[in-house]
Amino acid sequence: MFPACSGQTKSGSTGDRVMDSQGSLMVVGEERLIDGGGEEKLIDGGREGRLVEEGGEGRLVDGGGGGYLMEVGRGGLLKEVWRKGSLMEVGSEGSLLEVGREGSLMEVGREGTLMEAGREGSLMEVGREGTLMEAGREGSLIEVGREGSLMDVGSEGSLLEVGREGSLMELGREEGSLMEVGSEGSLLEVGREGSLMEMGREGSLMEVVSEGSLLDLGTEGSLIEVGWEGLLMEVGSKGSLLEVGREGSLMEVGSEGSLLE
Repeated sequence: MFPACSGQTKSGSTGDRVMDSQGSLMVVGEERLIDGGGEEKLIDGGREGRLVEEGGEGRLVDGGGGGYLMEVGRGGLLKEVWRKGSLMEVGSEGSLLEVGREGSLMEVGREGTLMEAGREGSLMEVGREGTLMEAGREGSLIEVGREGSLMDVGSEGSLLEVGREGSLMELGREEGSLMEVGSEGSLLEVGREGSLMEMGREGSLMEVVSEGSLLDLGTEGSLIEVGWEGLLMEVGSKGSLLEVGREGSLMEVGSEGSLLE
């Protein structure tokens, strides 16, 4: 990577001045800056290089024009990918993730989760009381709460509402089906659009063939796949797995920590 140069400090007069969390003043320019003193290590490889600061509180990495910025500290984790504009921040109170090119915004906090996958305008919010999900191109709205579930699949006008006592489902414009089933569950299959929906005491399975959507909501977790946009999300008792296909984002927030790729 860069040669070790312990105890040496060089500064370029044309660089940017940066103050880190430890109070060290860094000059980031075209010249390489290496400071190996104390418990911190600062490396600046120049215009195309990277800046690394490792101390008692965290680590800072800056890859320059096409690179990234990462700061891992006792309070949280900050990652920014410049070329794509991604911003990710994971702290003790929650997590904020933004993938810039497609405008995805994801916020995971102590009280819940807010996720927006930008190009098609998906909005997903998973909180202590329930789940709100909207997949934009077809206008799908899915809300799963402690008292029930509201699902609206836009192009065919489907409306599904599942409560503690039963289920109301309307598969509207093309098939016009209306079904209300009680506490045991419901099974709905509509051939023309290829929809398969099964809601029981243990969970919910929904598959819409023409749009490639597969949704499985069970007592142990939730699996949601929207084929056209390649969005895969799983929220379980142990953590969350989210994958946005076109941009290749993989995010997992579990009880033990966070994994972001």
